Amino acid sequence: MDITSDNFIEALPHIQKSIDSAEFIAFDTEFSGLSVGFDDKQHDYDSVEDKYQKLKHNCQRMNAFQIGIATFKWDTKDNKYSIRPFNFYVYPNSTIMDKKIMQFDTSCVKFLIDNHFNFNKLFKEGVSYQRISDKPLITQRVAK
Repeated sequence: MDITSDNFIEALPHIQKSIDSAEFIAFDTEFSGLSVGFDDKQHDYDSVEDKYQKLKHNCQRMNAFQIGIATFKWDTKDNKYSIRPFNFYVYPNSTIMDKKIMQFDTSCVKFLIDNHFNFNKLFKEGVSYQRISDKPLITQRVAK
């Protein structure tokens, strides 16, 4: 189920119910890029910690375009898991914050296009979000 700004509020109870009844949950994200330069790319010789730090660094520099949550519940009748996927199109669009400059990795954009990612839905209907690191500035601006 695609979640956008158009259906976010109505979908919340269904999403909450799915999460509450799930036996386990899987997450996935699509970003505007995964690496910026050679130092940010993962290499075979990287330790697990190195890989984590590189991904964390890149995630802080790039923007999430989609957050996927899939809930899994065992169906005893069919003897298999039933899966409920939720794809949140997210876009940092806000009247509170200043204009944001976005970075794109062209290979990631090509991958998303090749896999039928809907950029129109992202930019027209994406659920607005802000980075948690911007919270003090947002709080200050809202208080004015």
